[in-house]
Amino acid sequence: MVLPHEEVPGFLSRAQLAAHHAEYVRSVDQLRETGAALKREDVSAADYAALRRAQVSAANSVLLHEFYFTGLAAETNAPPRSIGAHMNEHMGSFDTWRTDFTRCALAAKAWATLVYDPYDDRWHNTIMDSDTDGVWIGANLLVVCDVTEHAYTKDYPRREDYVAKFIDHIDWEEVSRRYRAVDRM
Repeated sequence: MVLPHEEVPGFLSRAQLAAHHAEYVRSVDQLRETGAALKREDVSAADYAALRRAQVSAANSVLLHEFYFTGLAAETNAPPRSIGAHMNEHMGSFDTWRTDFTRCALAAKAWATLVYDPYDDRWHNTIMDSDTDGVWIGANLLVVCDVTEHAYTKDYPRREDYVAKFIDHIDWEEVSRRYRAVDRM
């Protein structure tokens, strides 16, 4: 995956994005290595189980990073009216959502997400403490915020400042596209 932005002015520097993208590349490499190891027939049952768990973790890491990077806007922007209407219906006001999402991002060890659950037809904020812990089965990712230190510490000493700027740089048109794609199912 090529980064959609080399830098996000006023939010993430070129150095921060490059370092963060390197973590994504490591996840891609781990996914390939795990896939190759699973093809070996001499792997014990315990090692096979560990490899399958590692495969899920690496695959989730790749996808979460892709949703994160492609969900960033180069400039601050406001949600379109269609997103605002859905936000009001599912989450309350935008400010209510922002407050809760911020709390999730500050409490999480790895990821904070806004997901759409087609089973209850609702949006939900979630906390993920790893690439596999906190996954909402069946939900579709709308907003993904990486809150691990590799995502922000070159530019921000405090997670609170990073999260506030992240919310300002969500690509709401991309969120709208993601929602329209899954809402038709």
